[in-house]
Amino acid sequence: MGKIKGKNSRGPYKQYNLLNNSKKIPVRTRYDWKKKHLARQLNQVSHDDKSLSSKLINSVQIEISDMCVNNNDSESLMNISDDNRVDDKIFEDCPDSAPRDTINDIQNESFPTNHDALNTSQIIDKTIPPTYKKEILKSQLINNLLVMAIKWRRNTTYAVAQDILNLYAIEDIYDGKAYKKVMTSDDMISINFNVDGAPIFESSNTSAYPVLCTLNELSPSDRKNHIMMSSIWFGNGKPKNMNAYLTPFVNEAKELLKEGLTYTFKGQTYAKKVIILIGICDSVARPLVQCTKQFNGEYGCGLCLHPGKSIAKGRGFARVYPVVNGEFFGEGLRSHEQTLIHAEAKTKEDKKGIKRKSALCDIPNYDIVKNLDVDWMHCVALGVSRQFANLWFDSTNSNKKFYFGDIIDQFDALILSLSPTSDFTRIPKGLKDRVHMKTHEWVVFLLAYSLPVMKMCFPIKFVKHWALLVDGISILTKKSIMKSELVYADQCLKEFIREVESLYGEKYLSFNVHLLAHLAESVENWGPLFTHSAFIYEDFNQLIENSVNSPNGVSIQICDSFRLKCTIDRLYNLCQNDLTPQQKKFFDGLRNKNSKPASTLVLRNCKVLGKSKIVTKLPQDQRRALQRLDIKLDSTYTIYKYRRCIINQEIITSKIYKREKKRTNYTVLLKNGQIFEIKCFVGLKNNNDVESYLIGNYYSSKKESFLKNRRLDQLISLNDKLHTISAISSKMVAQKVMIIKMNDDQLIAYVHLCNSELLN
Repeated sequence: MGKIKGKNSRGPYKQYNLLNNSKKIPVRTRYDWKKKHLARQLNQVSHDDKSLSSKLINSVQIEISDMCVNNNDSESLMNISDDNRVDDKIFEDCPDSAPRDTINDIQNESFPTNHDALNTSQIIDKTIPPTYKKEILKSQLINNLLVMAIKWRRNTTYAVAQDILNLYAIEDIYDGKAYKKVMTSDDMISINFNVDGAPIFESSNTSAYPVLCTLNELSPSDRKNHIMMSSIWFGNGKPKNMNAYLTPFVNEAKELLKEGLTYTFKGQTYAKKVIILIGICDSVARPLVQCTKQFNGEYGCGLCLHPGKSIAKGRGFARVYPVVNGEFFGEGLRSHEQTLIHAEAKTKEDKKGIKRKSALCDIPNYDIVKNLDVDWMHCVALGVSRQFANLWFDSTNSNKKFYFGDIIDQFDALILSLSPTSDFTRIPKGLKDRVHMKTHEWVVFLLAYSLPVMKMCFPIKFVKHWALLVDGISILTKKSIMKSELVYADQCLKEFIREVESLYGEKYLSFNVHLLAHLAESVENWGPLFTHSAFIYEDFNQLIENSVNSPNGVSIQICDSFRLKCTIDRLYNLCQNDLTPQQKKFFDGLRNKNSKPASTLVLRNCKVLGKSKIVTKLPQDQRRALQRLDIKLDSTYTIYKYRRCIINQEIITSKIYKREKKRTNYTVLLKNGQIFEIKCFVGLKNNNDVESYLIGNYYSSKKESFLKNRRLDQLISLNDKLHTISAISSKMVAQKVMIIKMNDDQLIAYVHLCNSELLN
C-alpha cells in the first residue's frame, strides 16, 4: 500500500489496476491503524458488467438536484443541462470507451480540486451572484466524482462507486478541516480532553472535576472503552483557578509534543508525537477553561463576538443572543490571535469578555477558540430540546400562545404507544416525567419521537419550525455527511434561530439556541458531532460517582478505583483467549460489559440465537417466494427455521417471536432502500453451502416526504404492507427501523442515522 504525502494528505492510499493502467485512489477508511480495504477491486469485474450504469449516474444526478436548496433553477446554476448530461445508452455500442466530448463537457464545468478540499479562492467567479456561490461549490464536488465514474465505468461496481462518492464525505474526525491542518504527519497522534463537573453527594455542593482524555486514532467504540484520567479536582463548587489546575496537564502536553513517546507492538518499536486537540466542555466549564465570561455576561460566547442583550425575564434579568441585521455572530467570529490581544487589554471595553490568558495557550499550535468547541450533548440534548419541552408544557406558560399543557396527556399517550427497536436503550417516557429524563432519552425524543407526535397534536407552524432543528441535527450526527448536506444543515439551524423570536419571543433566544449557529462549522472542522461530544465520557463520570463509598478521602477512592479498572482491563486483555465461558462472564461483570448471547447455529451473514428447527417442508407461499430467487428446494437441501438471529452485529427477531413486549425488532431497512417486515427466518444448507433468508412482506414507499420542503431522511413515508410473501437474503439487511403509525393511517419508518454512537 503506497502513500501520497502532501500538505493536508491523510492516507492511506490504495493502488488499483484500471484498464491495465495503475491508479492510486485514497481509500475511504476511517482509521489509519486498521487498513480497511474496499469490498472489491475494480479489476475484479468483467468487461461486460453494467452494474454501475444508470444506478450510479442517477444517484449522482439526484445528489446534484438535491443540493441547491430552495432553488428551482438548479441546473442552470450548475451549468449542467439535459444536452450534456450523460446518457447511459451512449456506452452500449462501444463499451470500451466513453465519448471524449461528454467527459470534456463535464470536466470543463467542473472546477479543479485535489483530494483534500476545493480551492474556493480560485473557483468563485466574480459574475456569480453571492447567494448562489455555496450551491455552485457543492455541485462541483459531485461533478468531479461523476467524471471519475464515467472514466472507470467499465470496471467499477456500484459498491466501489459508492466508496468513490464518499471520498469527500465527512465521516470521522480525520475528515475535519482543522484536524488536517494540525495533523501534518503520520507520526502524530491526537488526544481530546474533557473537563466537566460530576456531583458526588446529593446532600452537599461538592463535586469532582476530572480531566479525561481519549485517543482519536482509535475506532469510535475503542475510544469509549479506553478513557484516560489525567487528573482530578475535588471540592466545593468548581475550581476557582482553572489555570492552576490545568498547569500540570499543559506541561505534560508540551513534553509529549516535544519528546513524544515510544511503544512496542508485535516486536516493532514505534515513535509518536502527541498533540492535544479538542477540549470538550459544557457551557459552564468552557469559560473556566477558556478564561472568558460566562454566557450570562456581556460577550459571553467564547466562539464569537456577540455581546448579547440583557432583558427582563421573570423576577430578574437574562442575557439573550438575538439575530441583529442578519448577523448571528455579532461583531464576527473570534480568532486565537485576537483572543490573546483581548486578554492583554487594559480596559473592560477592549477585553471583549476575555478575563485573562488561558493556560492552554501555552500548548504549541493550540487554538483557544476552535479547539474548545461546542458540545452538542449539553447544547442540544440537555439544552434546546429540554428548553422547548418546558415552554410547551410548563404551567407557568399557560397564558402563552405556544402552551400545549392541556394536551400533554394525549401527547404522552402517543409517545408511550411507540414500540422502538432494542437500539434504544430505554423505552419511551412521557414528557410529564421529563424532569427524570436522561440525556439519551432527550436525543431520542428530538430525533425520533418528537416530529411524528407533534404533527398529530401541534399546529403546523410549530411543527415546521421544530422540523428545522430536527433536520439540521439529524444531518450533523450522521455517519457520513456530504458538503452539500453540511450547508443545508447550517441553513436549517439558522432559520430555526430566526423564527424563535417570532413564534416564541426574544427572551427565549437563549445561549444554547445561539450555539446552534456554530454547529455546522464545528462539523466542518472536527467531523460529525459524535466524534467530539461529551457522550463518550458520560459512563465514566458515572463510574467516578459509584466509586465513592465514604466522605473521607474522596479523591483517593476515585484514583484507586480507576487503577483497579485499568488493572482488570489489562488482565483481561492478557488472558481473554484462554478464558472459559464462566470466567469470561465473571470478567464482563467486573468490567460492566454485557455478555453477548451465544449463537446455536452459524449461517452465512447470520448467527442463529435460540433453538433452530429442521423442517422437511415449507408452506407453499414461502416456497414460491424462494423460487422467485431461483431457489428450487429438493431433497439435497436441509431446511432450518428460527426466530432470532444476529445480522450486522444487531439482534433481529421475526414477527412470530413473542417474548419481546415493548420492542419491535422485526422491521428492517434493506440495502436497496426498501422496508421489509420479517415473518420468519429460513436457513438452507446444500452440501457445504449454507445461506440464510428472511421471509416476510415489503412495505410500499410513498414518494412524498414526511414534511413538505424538508429532507428528513430519517423519516420514510410508507403505504401499507404488500400482501405477497417475499424472500430476501440476509446479506441485504442494512439495519433495523421503527414503524410509527400516524392518526391518518399513515406509516412512518424511522431510520437511526447514527445508532452506534447516539443510542447505545
